[in-house]
Amino acid sequence: MTIRSIVEEVLQTRHFTSEHESLIYRLLCDRCFDEADLKALAYLSDAMVQGIVQH
Repeated sequence: MTIRSIVEEVLQTRHFTSEHESLIYRLLCDRCFDEADLKALAYLSDAMVQGIVQH
């Protein structure tokens, strides 16, 4: 599982759950990410601010 795959799932469902948050947090803490994952995370943040994705 990657941050990108989690973000893709969130964007498809338009709902960000605490499970998604925990998975992303774990990947970040374990340093299991690359630049594309960080870009996906930034895109997710923007989508949340714009109300496209609900938390």
